[in-house]
Amino acid sequence: MLISLSLQPKETPAVAATATVSLPLCAQIGTLDQAEVALKAGDHLGAWNACLAAIALRPFHPEAYLQMTKIALDAKDSRQAVRCIKRWLQLTPKWDAPDTVQRALKQHPRLISSNIAWTPLPELPVRPRLSVCLIVKNEERFLAQCLRSVKGVAHQIVVVDTGSTDRTVEIAKEHGAEVHHFTWNDNFSDARNCGLEHARGDWLLILDADEELMTESVEKLWKDISTPNVLGYRIPLRNHDSKAPGATYVPRLFRNAHGLFFSGRIHEQILPSIYPRQSLWQMEVPMGTATLMHYGYNPEVMKEKNKVKRNLALLDLAVIENPNDPALWMNYGIDLVNDGQTELGLEQHRKAVAIVEAHGSQTMTPEGRDRLITMFAFHLFTAKHYEEALKIATSQLAQECGPTASIHYIAAVAHIKLDQHPEAIPHLRACVAKLKEPTLTSACEGMDGAAPHQLLAECLIQSGDIAETEKELGLALELEPQSVGIRHGYAKFLILQNRNEEALPLLHQGTMDDQMDPSLWILGCEIVNGALHLPDLALEWTESSLANHPDNEELRKQRGIALLTAGHAAEALPFFEAAADRTQPVVAGAIILCQLITGTIAAATQPANEPAVSREFIGWYRRLLTYNSAEAAHEVNRQLSALEPLLPTAAKTLRAAVTEAESAA
Repeated sequence: MLISLSLQPKETPAVAATATVSLPLCAQIGTLDQAEVALKAGDHLGAWNACLAAIALRPFHPEAYLQMTKIALDAKDSRQAVRCIKRWLQLTPKWDAPDTVQRALKQHPRLISSNIAWTPLPELPVRPRLSVCLIVKNEERFLAQCLRSVKGVAHQIVVVDTGSTDRTVEIAKEHGAEVHHFTWNDNFSDARNCGLEHARGDWLLILDADEELMTESVEKLWKDISTPNVLGYRIPLRNHDSKAPGATYVPRLFRNAHGLFFSGRIHEQILPSIYPRQSLWQMEVPMGTATLMHYGYNPEVMKEKNKVKRNLALLDLAVIENPNDPALWMNYGIDLVNDGQTELGLEQHRKAVAIVEAHGSQTMTPEGRDRLITMFAFHLFTAKHYEEALKIATSQLAQECGPTASIHYIAAVAHIKLDQHPEAIPHLRACVAKLKEPTLTSACEGMDGAAPHQLLAECLIQSGDIAETEKELGLALELEPQSVGIRHGYAKFLILQNRNEEALPLLHQGTMDDQMDPSLWILGCEIVNGALHLPDLALEWTESSLANHPDNEELRKQRGIALLTAGHAAEALPFFEAAADRTQPVVAGAIILCQLITGTIAAATQPANEPAVSREFIGWYRRLLTYNSAEAAHEVNRQLSALEPLLPTAAKTLRAAVTEAESAA
């Protein structure tokens, strides 16, 4: 029985170009060289046991079962070969190689056995064993929290210490970790790979000491690693103090397979070694559900560890070693921006994009490409390079990213900054439609659930679409009822539509929900003081507003307006007299009116802007008449002689009006 087991890998996805290096020790662990030598020498059992030794070191080892199948067939033990193929198919059910061999064996229905006492295949664990691997240095602040988060799921914890001088090593041992020491050489991959050398679980979870596995993610993790035909996961990583919504998906959870290793001096990557095996074994690397929380981007922690400066020093070396790796240039740009060197950082982003455009988007991992376009466009926008931000957000590379909700959002706000509101509308609609879609990188800062709706309303009202504007404002307020800006904008919109009586309840609801600030109180004051048929409500609202913000100058002015309009001149006078600029015509007119009504007017100099003050005085007088403050108006009529030296224009107008009224009577 002759069955060919010569296998060629399928086409392997391209990844970022890296320098050619010899395989690190961790990638050589689990090699089948001894098994090959023993098989060539005719030592079938020795070859078989060498494969089992490799599986003990790297439990996910399809090639080992392939080799064992070859060994069994060479020993003319088709029955044992079938046992190997069944296990092989359990590991890689979509790989056509074992299925091909199995079909070939079925052409020979009579299975035969040899007299070799084969060592049994290893038992599969009821639940996959998980090795958690970390590299650390002076992490006593976070390490205990991190290790506690995986205590219930980790079969093995491997901690690689790179030179701690605090209690880091002691804390690791207290939590049951095995600690290995590594002399730091300015290369994160070397340190990571040191940890992989000692990992023996079925799955590996890679953590940093300032991260933790979220409690609610434990069961999700078990479900993920129990799913067949998955080689690894990109799992969500959230930054604890980040204002950006969503998560970055990082390849931190993967099978303990032979040949896997990290590459890159900094921002080390595992995917370049995963992709060839994924392709050969016809497996998947989907997005997982177990979430990590990262605490290290807290500004205080960043400053304490001087992370940005450390990263920049390593990136200076890395981009020289691998000048065609766009991911390195992207990360170089991000760290330069974080260091305050924005324009220099943007230059590195441009280099990354140029490399990808020259060599194709496959030169970056999907998550790297999404992060490049999102961060580059966002950094351009914050640097006020709106036209270039728009160009990047609408580029072919952006299209290949989806585009994501974030990219649409950046394109929209760039259009708005360029006073191109109609062009922003389709991007905002697309952003809203994609808000809940998972992405490989965090959403851009500021793109919260309500913001796209609020901006869309701003653009729609300029296009004259009143109904859609109100719809988007309502959605925005529903998503963020605590937002003062949204509530203010919605009320302003209603006022512009002459729907004051609808705007006021909107503001009143804010008072009930304790979602008010001075701007909302002021807007309410403007409504009630502008509605001439609501004197009692104006008094009530302005009283409440001033009770909440007694020192707000505008609210004190609005309180004075409400009091004077209702004819309460004595109470209104102190508010106007306390105004910052008493020479303003509206204020000066109010003061003279209050003094006239209360009989406290004294000899004074005629104001330099007498005509303007007279006009405002007459305006106040008309408010008294409109609000039916008859007694106050009559008092003014009786005091016209006292008014004449100060405001002769107003006095003349009122005398004419009184005379006309008396004649008519």
